[in-house]
Amino acid sequence: MWETVMTAFAALVVGILVALKGGVGRLIERLFDRALSDKESVLDGMRRLSEMHASFHRILEGDSTDRVVLFAGTDSGGEPRPESKYFSTAIHGEARQFHDEPEGEKIDYMAVYGVTRPMDAAYIETLLSIAGGNVIVLNIAEMKPCKLRTNYETEGAKWVCLSFLAIREKKFLYLSVASYDKEFTPRDLYTIGLEVDRLKSILK
Repeated sequence: MWETVMTAFAALVVGILVALKGGVGRLIERLFDRALSDKESVLDGMRRLSEMHASFHRILEGDSTDRVVLFAGTDSGGEPRPESKYFSTAIHGEARQFHDEPEGEKIDYMAVYGVTRPMDAAYIETLLSIAGGNVIVLNIAEMKPCKLRTNYETEGAKWVCLSFLAIREKKFLYLSVASYDKEFTPRDLYTIGLEVDRLKSILK
């Protein structure tokens, strides 16, 4: 009888070890798969970032395009609501060069836009006007006094083209292209339109 008990006990131990081995194996397999998935996700994100900046560079090859910025409108991570301020922040950008002020001072566009700034009514209305997919071109000299005009004048922009891109994680993403000297040419506006379509695909 003792031999029978020991045999049963041994079989039980072996069964437990086999089960544990299988469980550990599956756990290791899941961790390995997750690591591969994380790696692919990170690499995919980096590829999309590279494609986005390549799109910016193509826009800057135009005759009158001097800087490109991807902006996000956000309410501190939540949905826009009347009882809270709505902010604008520059996420990514490229420039042909810094704008030369008459005094020789260099104006860094990211110094102007790289901080979170609250929007006023005119700014929000401007974003609403492009939310349906419209592209608008602003002549800064003809804009009414508002925070948006002040920002552009501080930067030194003379003309700005705004385009809606997407809403992601409750952020209103839009593209701003500025000219520091002259009005956009039809060719430049056509290129901006093509790249906006590419950026929308990148942001999907």
